[in-house]
Amino acid sequence: MQAVRSAAASVRSLFTAAPRPAFAASSPLLQNSSSRSTVGTLGASRSLMMERTMGVMGGLRGTFALGPFAMPSLTPQSLLGFEQTRSMRHGMRRGKLGRSSNDRWALLRNMVTDLIKHERIQTTVPKAKELKRLADQMITIGKEGTLMARRRAGAILRTDESIRKLFGVLAPRYTERTGGYTRVLRSINNRKGDNAPVAWIEYVDREGELRTAKPPVTRLPYNKMLQSAEEKGDERLIEYYTKLQQDVMAASAANVDRIASKKIIIRGPAESDKEYLQSR
Repeated sequence: MQAVRSAAASVRSLFTAAPRPAFAASSPLLQNSSSRSTVGTLGASRSLMMERTMGVMGGLRGTFALGPFAMPSLTPQSLLGFEQTRSMRHGMRRGKLGRSSNDRWALLRNMVTDLIKHERIQTTVPKAKELKRLADQMITIGKEGTLMARRRAGAILRTDESIRKLFGVLAPRYTERTGGYTRVLRSINNRKGDNAPVAWIEYVDREGELRTAKPPVTRLPYNKMLQSAEEKGDERLIEYYTKLQQDVMAASAANVDRIASKKIIIRGPAESDKEYLQSR
């Protein structure tokens, strides 16, 4: 502890014992008014302070090199408080599509409106991949069915017809699914003119789809852990995971009832897709 106190006192003395430029009448700063001499004097004082800091840190490392705990790797920049840190850009992959943010958002709004209206459109592969994320989010918003959800959908979709179809046709169609509402299929031939690769993007579980969708899979929470406990024959774990599974399912059912109580009924399309398309 005595070594730590002496080291801290040495670090504090750096900022008090460092030579400061004198501003008396006999000072060379006042005798020579050029900016070069001022910068040189300040730079010399800063370099001297950095050298003393590095010397003290070297002594600290030598003191605690063989001790029960290691001294953290401190640098003079971190002591003085101007060390620059940068964070990694994890999860920042987003297709820019060669457009600014405003133009890209306007493009995606137009495309998702057309996709909800026609349920299948053809575009380039990068645009289809970016559109798939937004199209799935629109189905999630449509499942809520609340007034706030309709306002959120109205801020994205362009036409009232697409909003009514989202809440009246598409959302009830995917009540059993928890995701995977769209698919992207690449075309064999590229686009004429610029030879860009194109793809079809469509909603699944409808008449005339390009490929039959797999039935929705219902996965119970803690199912794998419960199976592992049954294989081991551990009754305590089986009882524990069974209780957790029941609690999660009860909370999910309560959440569904809460959302259903907030749903509003407005004038929209007919009950089935066929009646709705015939009425158009």
